[in-house]
Amino acid sequence: MDRTVLYPLPEFLSRPRALLLTNPTAPTPHFITLFAIPSPSEEEQAIPPGLSERVDMARALAETALDLHAVNWLHKGIFSENVIFLVDGGNENGDVNMDGEREEGGKFDPRKPLLSGFEFSRPDGTQTTARDVDVVWDLYRWPGIQRQRPMKRNSNKTYDLYSLGLVLLEIAHWERLDRLMHLGTESENGNGKAGGLKVSLAESKMVRGWLLGLEDGAPFEKAGRPNPLKELRNIAGDRYWKAVERCLWAHGEKGFEVEESDDQSNSSIGLVLQESFTEHVVEELRSVKI
Repeated sequence: MDRTVLYPLPEFLSRPRALLLTNPTAPTPHFITLFAIPSPSEEEQAIPPGLSERVDMARALAETALDLHAVNWLHKGIFSENVIFLVDGGNENGDVNMDGEREEGGKFDPRKPLLSGFEFSRPDGTQTTARDVDVVWDLYRWPGIQRQRPMKRNSNKTYDLYSLGLVLLEIAHWERLDRLMHLGTESENGNGKAGGLKVSLAESKMVRGWLLGLEDGAPFEKAGRPNPLKELRNIAGDRYWKAVERCLWAHGEKGFEVEESDDQSNSSIGLVLQESFTEHVVEELRSVKI
């Protein structure tokens, strides 16, 4: 049976057009990405969402992945730039309005992230339209398929959950993965944003092994920093740490009790995966108390 994923129309898109015509200078709702919040003014230093808000953010994203996989769909492109928030009002650039006042960044709820970037998303077991791979996004993909276009043969639910684990790691630390891992070198036009660091494929493929302690020589060790995965215990507690670690293992007893070679679109295997992900990630994040 064919399934359709439905998304509610944002409220501002259903507002009467006359409202915009009578007040064309009214603040327009817009979206911002994960590490664009909060948008600091020139006078104030940015303050990240509180830890309890970040835990709720992580839980909401895990529940989104659970719902998506429950209808046998794969996302295939989970990474921090695809986590967005609806900002209701304000101005995306902090421009000066007609009264000469600087507009605020608007209101958003960090506990209500939206997962975007569904251009590769397809039902599990179906072909994906070929498209060039974005190198920044590729860093978040399962090591064995990096630099490959998402296809039926190299797409699994567990690969989605591995990517999710890296995003949850970033959310707890409130730091981009490349900087958290001390990867790469500054590009010529590096500006501290996504794409500012140049990460080699060799480094990118080692991220999982370094985090899980399977490989030596991690860049964060050379920088005198602790393992970001182990550090989660001190930041967000054991439950959060264990949930992220499960995502990074992904397969087998330490992961979600399925193997990488299993047909995860099979209903019985998919059920095992869903139940394990629910128990070890979704329920664990729901139980975190800050």
